[in-house]
Amino acid sequence: NGVRVAMLEDEGEVILDRSCFYAESGGQVADGGTMSCDEADCEVLDVKKAPHKQFMHHVKVVDGVLKEGMKLQLQVDVQRRIRTMANHSCVHLMQSALKKIVGDHIAQAGSYVCQDYARFDFTHFEKVSDQQLKEVEALVNDFVMAKFPVHTEVMAIEEAKHSGAIALFDEKYGDEVRVVSMGEVSKELCAGTHVHNTQDIGVFKIVSEESIGSGIRRITAKTGYAAYQEFVSEQDVLKTIAAQLKMNSLNGVSEKVAGVLEENAALKKEIGQLNQKMMVFKADDMVNHAEAVNGLNIILEKVSGLDGQAMKNLAETLRNKCEKSFIFLANPSEGKVTYVCACSKEAIAKGIKAGDFVKMAAQMSQGNGGGRPDMAQSGGKDGSKVDEVFALIRSKL
Repeated sequence: NGVRVAMLEDEGEVILDRSCFYAESGGQVADGGTMSCDEADCEVLDVKKAPHKQFMHHVKVVDGVLKEGMKLQLQVDVQRRIRTMANHSCVHLMQSALKKIVGDHIAQAGSYVCQDYARFDFTHFEKVSDQQLKEVEALVNDFVMAKFPVHTEVMAIEEAKHSGAIALFDEKYGDEVRVVSMGEVSKELCAGTHVHNTQDIGVFKIVSEESIGSGIRRITAKTGYAAYQEFVSEQDVLKTIAAQLKMNSLNGVSEKVAGVLEENAALKKEIGQLNQKMMVFKADDMVNHAEAVNGLNIILEKVSGLDGQAMKNLAETLRNKCEKSFIFLANPSEGKVTYVCACSKEAIAKGIKAGDFVKMAAQMSQGNGGGRPDMAQSGGKDGSKVDEVFALIRSKL
């Protein structure tokens, strides 16, 4: 809670006279690890910078008691640091690749780097195409395999800018800055941890690309073994698809899937045509069973296997076949319900409006909807109310 104490027995913040831990900064998460001595063993869970730049280590005392003045041995979680370094370096290479493939207008709008993945936010006016993402991924992997040395140098801010180093637009820098260079392909102002050579990244894989706001895109990527696991996962999906298609290899899977989709589309079209023919027979049967009520022909029917548009088409067909008509259709499905109502001009003249009836039905079925006096549609979350809706409609008519 910010109060200085002489000893720590459970969990709290510790400030040391020096530290080998990286404190959270510039989008990169902090190191983890341990600090220990003969009298205490602690886990370092997080490290942040205090207002006066001291490193505040958030620790959990595992054994013993931590006291002021103790000499401690610090141990950074090496594997966590290495994975984070690779992910941070890939962000720099990714920005260079995006500028080359997508356009030089690309500018960093934020980033997040941890041991599991890296996120890079950047300015761009549209979705990055699949082909562009493929080329960016390939180019970054080219940079990795080129074994570019990674150099860091502290220099005056103006000298850094004149050297071509990329800086964040809204970042506040001091008189001296740290410049990280990767061969001739990347040079940025950065205080984070990085690999010594681009080959240390291992392999680079783009996981996703999305919009996070107006004019801002985000790419999430992985490196090393985590990237390898992504490739394996995608390979497993392809193998599953190939097995379902009864194929012995992955060669030709995309063509086979395209053929299945084409066949599926043709079958859907055929089913649609058959449904249209069935609608004609259904419509004739419904017209023959219409009820005569107060000078109108009333059709109240439950239907199935029809979407909202098909229900509207059926209602319009019924209205055209049956003069002086009031048509009300209900399609209860999977616990929900869709209503469609159509009224002839004679029904409307009697003050009977389709929009009023579908609203009433929707209210009874925990839903909403509406429409014109001659045609309207609504839906509800409770498909069990259809019989009650029909009974109320009969009483209204």
